[in-house]
Amino acid sequence: MATKKNRNPLGKGFVSEVGSIEDSTLASMLRGYKSRVAGGYRALTKEDIKSAISPGKHLVSPKIDGELWFLIMEGKDHWLGNPNGRIISGDIPLLKEAATLSNRFHDRTVLAGELFAVGKNDRARVGDLRSAMGGGKKADVDRLGFMAFDLLEGGDKKKQVPFENYTETFTAIQSLLEGGKRIQSIRTDTVGSPGEIENLFEELVESGKAEGLVARDQGTKIYKIKPSFSIDMVILGYTEKTGDPLQVRSILLGLMRADGQYQVLSGCGNLKTEKERKSLMKKLKPLITNSTYHHASASGEVYHFIRPEIVVEIKVTDIQTEHSSGDFIKSMVIKFEKKSWIPVRLLPSASLIHPIFEGLRVDK
Repeated sequence: MATKKNRNPLGKGFVSEVGSIEDSTLASMLRGYKSRVAGGYRALTKEDIKSAISPGKHLVSPKIDGELWFLIMEGKDHWLGNPNGRIISGDIPLLKEAATLSNRFHDRTVLAGELFAVGKNDRARVGDLRSAMGGGKKADVDRLGFMAFDLLEGGDKKKQVPFENYTETFTAIQSLLEGGKRIQSIRTDTVGSPGEIENLFEELVESGKAEGLVARDQGTKIYKIKPSFSIDMVILGYTEKTGDPLQVRSILLGLMRADGQYQVLSGCGNLKTEKERKSLMKKLKPLITNSTYHHASASGEVYHFIRPEIVVEIKVTDIQTEHSSGDFIKSMVIKFEKKSWIPVRLLPSASLIHPIFEGLRVDK
């Protein structure tokens, strides 16, 4: 199942390059999972919990700061794959433990989870994982762990996918991984109210024990709840509100690079009140300038580009560097030269999740 081509050392095991999964059906399943499930998360902050989540049974887990990988168990063959088709195989402690659990699995079983590295000082962070997987034969693979939270295929000898709901799915995961140390089912609390979810947020996230929470209802709704944080960004352009040209509908945001050029990052339509929108228009409209680069908002309007003179504070719940398909996000780098914006080239970028305009940074 796992190709032996393009393998690089990972401790006493191996890590293969992107596109190494030879089984096209399996490769498509892993790639599609991220697009289907991770792309369907609804991002919330703690302040949104009581207004956005209805009372009723929810299964709530801490969000581990690692990477989405899949544990594939098929007879004596056990390895890790990710949505881009990379493979971890061979003699590493995590997979040696998987071998001891193999008699519990029926046919091929695919578990989704978070691959992480135990933090040296506090909770796991994605930088710890990248550090642990670096170094080739000297990679610190003893620190690698896997927290499973979903079951895509297979199960045990009594029951296999599909299950009636997530409660049944998670019960199966717990049974398969019971007693594991490096491979475990994610901690999951069953709660009945938004208030209980808020309490878990305070216990796990605000205390620094977890990056965030993931809450699932008994249907298809999945909420990713994380602390918000702020970024100072420059306004590159704006669109007008339909039916009222005196109001800004959305602003186009960017960051200045070390070379003085600007990377286009995201639009933001959450601009608070009508008064705020009109006030912004008075500041932005006089700054309109020429641009040979054109950029449309999510609703299709083309932005009016302005001189890069206004810095704002933007609150977000998350930043993503990949599309739900697993492909890296890219955006245009532009430069302001001779009173006009000129496109330079596409470069790796990021997407802001749930951006909210907080106000002008008059000190910038």
